[in-house]
Amino acid sequence: MMKAFIVVSFASWVATDFEEAIDSPEWKIIRDYGFDIPENLETYESVAWWMNAQHAARLQRAGVAMGLTAPGANWLPTVSEDLTKRPVFSADLTEFLSLPSHYECWVKPSEAKIDGFEAGWRTVEETAHIVIEHDIPLESSVQWTESLIDINHEYRFYVLDGKVLTGSPYLVDGVTYYDGAEGMLLPEAQEFAQYTADSLGANQPDAYTLDVGRDMTNNEWLMIEGNPAWCSGIYGADPMKALLVIERSCYNQSEDKKFLWVPDAYLQNKANRKVLLK
Repeated sequence: MMKAFIVVSFASWVATDFEEAIDSPEWKIIRDYGFDIPENLETYESVAWWMNAQHAARLQRAGVAMGLTAPGANWLPTVSEDLTKRPVFSADLTEFLSLPSHYECWVKPSEAKIDGFEAGWRTVEETAHIVIEHDIPLESSVQWTESLIDINHEYRFYVLDGKVLTGSPYLVDGVTYYDGAEGMLLPEAQEFAQYTADSLGANQPDAYTLDVGRDMTNNEWLMIEGNPAWCSGIYGADPMKALLVIERSCYNQSEDKKFLWVPDAYLQNKANRKVLLK
């Protein structure tokens, strides 16, 4: 049986890039614009998705793609500071907004991408204004740290069963990734990424993406965060190897479902306001 890889994006070049790179009779690449659920998914051996989290929340509301894997909103604070080089905290907005209004930190939504609430250094009071302006539910999760790091090189790696399969720069000397960008520090970054994965042991999903960076101030590598592979940009990584990770990330295999993806309250609200996918 053939496998399906559904690429959900309004940008047609995304699916084209995958089609050109994944030359395998085992896979059928399906272009999807997110208006409905592709037909006959049950006829495929497996179904892998590449999509944003908002669409994933809509699919799950319709009972599809229920086994997605993700590090989770509360995972990063459990990672050793030997790897993150900073203390990281997470909580829902109700708890965060109960901190003193003048308290300053680097704060961001834990997992959801929210326009107008990008990662940044701000006070609790400033964050409260953003929450009101963008109607963000207080159940939404945020992460914050009191440490301000100056990262000029960032790399993303696809990790499967604790092994780094492929990776790519997405920030090179302060410049965001572009086609053909060369990450001269890729071997060094990959070595640190594998060291991180080895150190994490069982405290990591079976399949996910791991972002690492170099701090200019201390000239040292650190773990930035982990993300679901099914919604991570591949940049210059090997698409076929990335697909191996993406496929597994769509089928959570852990017995305790520790890393089963649960949509943030913001995403759930957005999904509930839209027409049910069919």
